[in-house]
Amino acid sequence: MSNPIINVIKSGNAPKPGRLAAARGMLPLTQEESLQVLIFLRQDPEEDVRLAAETTLSNLDPNSLLPIAQNSNSQVELLNFLAAWSKSSYPLLEAIILNKTTSDEAIAHIAAYNTNSSLLEAITINQQRLIQYPAIIDAILANPYRNAEADRRAREVKTEFFEKELGAARIAEEQKARAQIAKVIGADISQDEFQNVLAQFEKDMGIKVEDNDPAGFDPEAELRRLLTEMVEDGELINSEQLSVYQIIAKASAKTRIFMALKGDRTVRGILIRDSNKMVSTAVVKNPKASDAEIEKFAKIKGISEEVLRIISMNRAWSSNYTIMHNLTCNPRTPLTFSMTFINRLQLKDLKSLMKDKGVPEVLRNMAKRLAAQRQPN
Repeated sequence: MSNPIINVIKSGNAPKPGRLAAARGMLPLTQEESLQVLIFLRQDPEEDVRLAAETTLSNLDPNSLLPIAQNSNSQVELLNFLAAWSKSSYPLLEAIILNKTTSDEAIAHIAAYNTNSSLLEAITINQQRLIQYPAIIDAILANPYRNAEADRRAREVKTEFFEKELGAARIAEEQKARAQIAKVIGADISQDEFQNVLAQFEKDMGIKVEDNDPAGFDPEAELRRLLTEMVEDGELINSEQLSVYQIIAKASAKTRIFMALKGDRTVRGILIRDSNKMVSTAVVKNPKASDAEIEKFAKIKGISEEVLRIISMNRAWSSNYTIMHNLTCNPRTPLTFSMTFINRLQLKDLKSLMKDKGVPEVLRNMAKRLAAQRQPN
């Protein structure tokens, strides 16, 4: 059962003195509960609360958090924080690496940025994790601090499970991909251009694009989902567009990423809803994406959080009032951004937001407070 103190704080209903006390570590909470609250209060709308939480975190002894790092029942959110925390010690990171609950993304972060070769080697011991999340392998091989054993193990897994017998199959797949792209964007694409565009995307994003979608991906189901969402949003679909949708739904992840980066407005409007977040992310990396498109994208409730994060971090887009308003009202926008944007909303939009049951309660409460402050006497 969750602690009611934490529930009140996370709901946004806790008074400032209570939030300050929590940020200073003065409330009767367990170690895990305290860490959970401190992480949350780092995003508090009040600067002194945020600073108090950061200060309390910085004064923690990393090794005192070992029980959390070692417990397989710990919340993933806490383990991910400790994996990226600048104060994490060797024992703490080692426990996080060995904890099966730690997310693959957190392990990949350690593999990419940690400078301790022994920890990098410890990551390679879990071969199953490397196979299910190959980005960890790439992160280790790109880390100059890896030792010979970590390098050897990572390369063995990469060769054995991802490179053997893939050469001919990859060439055939790329030929098929270029044919699909030509049908959608109306231009022939060379193999070099296909590879170069994807390589630049990988460099910009700092990730390795996977050849295929996750196991269980169903192109037909994906097509039905796309069409249903677009119809529900009032978009009209003609027979010509339907043929484009069918090609896109059956294309590989890499092909859809290329289409997202090079396609026209219609293609971008389809792929922004793609269930693969790398594909939808590529849409907003397309230099031809207009402000009008971004305004529309920011309203889509089923869109990837990563896309909303990228839009929020773009100063030109977030300076556009409509885009900023749509981001604030989208429940999938990370609270870090929506809690900042809400301060720029006009009074009429604050009144509307405070009644919107679709957004987090903490956002509605903030809108209510701001509206009350701005309401003429």
